[in-house]
Amino acid sequence: MAELGNLALLFAIGIPGWLLFRKLRMPGAPILGAMLAVGTFQIAGFGPGQLPAIFKPTLQIVVGMVIGLRVRPDIRHQLRGMLPVAALVSAWWLVVALGGGYLLFIATQLDLKTALLGSTPGGISEMSLLALHFGADAPAVALLQFFRVTLVLVGVPLTAPRLYPFLERLGGGGRYRKESVVAPAPCASGGGGNGGGCNAGPTVAPPSRPPAAIPVAACPKWLLYGRTIAVATLGGLALETAGFPAGGLVGSMLAVGALRAAGVACGSFHEDVRCLAQVGLGGLIGLGFSATMLQSLTLMVAPVILLTTVMLSFGFALAILVHRMTGWDIRTCVLATCAGGLTQIGAVAEELGGNPVTVTILHVVRLITIVSVLPPVFSLLFNS
Repeated sequence: MAELGNLALLFAIGIPGWLLFRKLRMPGAPILGAMLAVGTFQIAGFGPGQLPAIFKPTLQIVVGMVIGLRVRPDIRHQLRGMLPVAALVSAWWLVVALGGGYLLFIATQLDLKTALLGSTPGGISEMSLLALHFGADAPAVALLQFFRVTLVLVGVPLTAPRLYPFLERLGGGGRYRKESVVAPAPCASGGGGNGGGCNAGPTVAPPSRPPAAIPVAACPKWLLYGRTIAVATLGGLALETAGFPAGGLVGSMLAVGALRAAGVACGSFHEDVRCLAQVGLGGLIGLGFSATMLQSLTLMVAPVILLTTVMLSFGFALAILVHRMTGWDIRTCVLATCAGGLTQIGAVAEELGGNPVTVTILHVVRLITIVSVLPPVFSLLFNS
């Protein structure tokens, strides 16, 4: 009972922190608000005590389930024209993040695990969970992720519009295109304005249109939610039992994502479910706060700003490559390849002139790839 009381106290402290950060429109409000609120109480000596042992694996399964639910039922058809781009974007950011994390390790007092996870664009909650799993400094990882998302969200809208013409010229594009995906120009059958030849079209085809949905009988809500939770739990437990690193997170994510990709109806959970899970995660991280840890974080401000600037530059370089491969509008390329948060970038994509569907799909693939690949890579690197 004492552990359940501590859990209730953690949420009683964390929820007001989340609501305050949400009112301030801060990125990652649930996890960061709860983390700082619980961390403040922890430093003052009033933090919650021991929590139930099942709490952390439950958080992994819930967060993985939420990621899996981001997969659209038509993602297989959308990805048919995007697989080369998705593979490039995912591999690019894995390599850049590992290199940037090593530089951050050299320039600061952070240990290597914390520096690598803090510089990987894989999401605040996801990287924080991996930090807890691998024994890294989870508060530092969460704050590093927060600084990255915030600086990218500020930097891309401020700098990208001024750079669009320059980036498009480097990408070999001509005038701006309104479409996010441009199909190859058809070959002229006779002597035309191009000498009867074929205009060089983009190397990546546009996403194919999904087939018309087949009407199905309505499913009871309890069955939808029960099936989704059961699949997430079984997937998480399967990989956890098999010894896969962070198996609860990765297993539930892949299981629910596969269910969605197969066109099986899933429960549409309220946004507050995700937020409450992140509040719990933020509170769990906040329990690791100490006055010494906060003092050490103040020394990282300059290196983190420098690292984020480098990541912005690499994002623009990747946008040029994607523009050359596909012929997509440069705005869509920049937004789809930047190292910002999935939710935040997806929300502003249309406002900044990009195609929100293309942007969201590529960010979802990047997130799933990083969360799936990073745990085994870390196990190989650190023999966890």
